[in-house]
Amino acid sequence: MVDVKSYDNLRVFLKEFVHTMKSQNPEWTMTAWSSQMGLKALTSITMIINGQRNCGKSIEEALVNYYKFNSEDERHFRLLIKKDKLRATDPVKNLVETELKAAPKSNKNKVILSEENFIRIIQWQYFALRQLGRLHVLPDNEFKLREMLSYKTEEPLLPAIRLLEEFGLMKRVEGGFVTTESEITTAQDVSSEPVKRYHESMSQIAAKSLRVIDPSRRSFQGRTLPIKKENLSRAKALIEKFQSDFDSLLDDTTGDSVYQLNVQFFPLGEPHV
Repeated sequence: MVDVKSYDNLRVFLKEFVHTMKSQNPEWTMTAWSSQMGLKALTSITMIINGQRNCGKSIEEALVNYYKFNSEDERHFRLLIKKDKLRATDPVKNLVETELKAAPKSNKNKVILSEENFIRIIQWQYFALRQLGRLHVLPDNEFKLREMLSYKTEEPLLPAIRLLEEFGLMKRVEGGFVTTESEITTAQDVSSEPVKRYHESMSQIAAKSLRVIDPSRRSFQGRTLPIKKENLSRAKALIEKFQSDFDSLLDDTTGDSVYQLNVQFFPLGEPHV
């Protein structure tokens, strides 16, 4: 709900987050926030915000898990914590501050969706239409819109676009609709159910593509391997970095098609010892 890369001070970021949450939801409390992070008491996070103590490793991990940062935002957030612990005379402090200032800032507006509204646009066609609207003006015509999609859907597409327009994610222009520069974000109290529905929707489309898309136009890769559970966080970080690098290198509004990248990593079994 607040862009962490816009901040170079940990406490300012946390205070702004608390202010934003309270303004968006009057029933939101720091006590509930502390409980959601698994902290034993509210005192610890309050003392960090007030500058009475530094952020320890356990609270650092609790905050990172709560915010569900992407890899770049997580790195910036951890730098904020590192900077907060350094003394003014520490030679490393200048290096950390320089790195924080060099971080690219997001200039996109955030569209905050409640769980109810997020579920309304969770199907694959909403995401496809938004990306297609970055390439061309989408026609105000149901038949022509259906011709643009690689897969059939029973849901009408014009109402889908108008719903995206209502949420500020698309806008009407001469000749049809285009995608706005806004990014989707959700309230912090959104449950995991909408996320599960999103991945289910994309997994279903991925399965269909095996049958209807020529192999020259798709890529499916898989690998089964044994790993240590202690390396799970490292594996997830590598996957997130790959997705971030992939997006940075290939996202192109002069493109001629819209693709979906799915990356899955999950357990298949455990030996009985």
